[in-house]
Amino acid sequence: MSGVGRYVAGLVLAAGCGQSTLGATCRSNDDCAANERCEVATAHAEERLLLPCPLVDCFYSASACPSTYVCASSAQAVNVQINCGSKVCVPPCVPDNPATCPTNMLCREDGSCSYVQCDEPGGITCPEHWRCDPAAALKEPAGLAYTTSPFQGTTVVDPLDAPSAISHGCVRKRCTESDGYTCDATNVCDASQAANGSGCIPGHAGTAGGAGTAATGSGGATTSGDGAGEGRCVAR
Repeated sequence: MSGVGRYVAGLVLAAGCGQSTLGATCRSNDDCAANERCEVATAHAEERLLLPCPLVDCFYSASACPSTYVCASSAQAVNVQINCGSKVCVPPCVPDNPATCPTNMLCREDGSCSYVQCDEPGGITCPEHWRCDPAAALKEPAGLAYTTSPFQGTTVVDPLDAPSAISHGCVRKRCTESDGYTCDATNVCDASQAANGSGCIPGHAGTAGGAGTAATGSGGATTSGDGAGEGRCVAR
């Protein structure tokens, strides 16, 4: 089957997944089920119309891939990354051949390439105010790359490429941890309630040395956006 044929076949297969519980709109992992995560597509709709990805997109379901392919990060498609979503169907990598994965990625047992984790040989050292926890990184809010503004509700600016640090297994230290993110004057530290990666929620600081009081407002709800933009719930 030609490359175009595989692409069309993949679209047909993806369309058949309409009854799946996956694919719901989300802004953070908390909007998805326990066995799902929120993933944001990397290419804009306008770009895809002008230069459509030549690979089958499996963002919504891995079943869109032919049996001899795996659903993996678009970074694994070394020569075809432009205007593709974050997950595409690609040939499996070969564990005994490092060249089948991009630099800084390892070939896993399922045939997909993933970044070397911070607790693996050759892994990165996590940035200041961050710690290595690959399991927790699966649910860590991405934040915004290359921003000079403090992370939501804090006085700390994320590292220049926070999403990359997360992909390598690093997570932010919450405000309750030593050398963790510090809440700003309009927020209070309550890691048990926060879902934004810092542990800070809207409130006021109160007196020196005190924990402060959380703002309740109408309904007592707090907003916990993570700056990652709108995405879809996908299986872990």
